[in-house]
Amino acid sequence: MNALEAREHVHRPVMSHEVRRRRHAHNPHLSRYHRFQVWLAVRLAGILSSPEFLWLCIALDLLEIPALVGIWRVADPFVAMGATVTYLTQTVIQLVALPILGEQQRLEEEADDMREREQGRTLTAIHRLTRELHEWQEQQMTILRGQDEVLSELRGGAPSA
Repeated sequence: MNALEAREHVHRPVMSHEVRRRRHAHNPHLSRYHRFQVWLAVRLAGILSSPEFLWLCIALDLLEIPALVGIWRVADPFVAMGATVTYLTQTVIQLVALPILGEQQRLEEEADDMREREQGRTLTAIHRLTRELHEWQEQQMTILRGQDEVLSELRGGAPSA
């Protein structure tokens, strides 16, 4: 970027959803099938990481508790312990952890977008100040050239270039 382009450049924040869209869906090097897979994965990730899906998973987990209590009443303690461990590892952790991790990722992306917008405002302010400083410097140079010409004329010499 040369000085003229740098002077006229305006910062535009790039949000996370734009990056995902550019990186995957519109990549001309990917086949239609691969673009469809990416599109589907993004949509499913949005569903699986939603707060609504988290509450559905919690409700499904709670529905299994009576069965788990029933196993403790009728089964051998080792079998009941195995059922409890299975319930905790497969049901609770898998069904609840996935939406929580997805929501955490979405919150991080929102925070990144907020930081990007704030950095954009900062960069725009810095750019504006730099442009104004450059214009002020050009005005000062014009004034100094005019003063040099006046001084040269007063001394009786030719104006300097």
